[in-house]
Amino acid sequence: MKNRLVVTCLTVFLALFATALPAKDDNPMDYQWTIAVDGKSVSAGQIVFKLTSAPNEDGTTDDPVELENLVPAKTKQGDIQKTLLNNVRAALGDERYKIKKQGSDRVSIKANKGTPWFLLELTNNTVQGVAVTLKK
Repeated sequence: MKNRLVVTCLTVFLALFATALPAKDDNPMDYQWTIAVDGKSVSAGQIVFKLTSAPNEDGTTDDPVELENLVPAKTKQGDIQKTLLNNVRAALGDERYKIKKQGSDRVSIKANKGTPWFLLELTNNTVQGVAVTLKK
């Protein structure tokens, strides 16, 4: 009887505790994002991202960073990846983020130790023939 009561109380506690915690996917921010590009540009255009940092330990926040990437017509997927890699590195630097090439179609942005989590959003893609996806 006493064991059954303990098990019941423990089960109720765990159920309540588990529902109080947000799932990782509910948080739009993460410490690492991957940009994937697919296709060859049919037209010239731009691919624009916005990076928004979580508040720092002292509660201050940094302004969001716009990452604009101009892509000429008839640019191959690997060259678009290089454009994104170079432009993201130039805009963010390497003090707070590790930015690297992954394969022939992806760019990884990872927050260095001590850098707050961040949200990466694709705000515009006017390059016809190129699909851009973001993944945490």
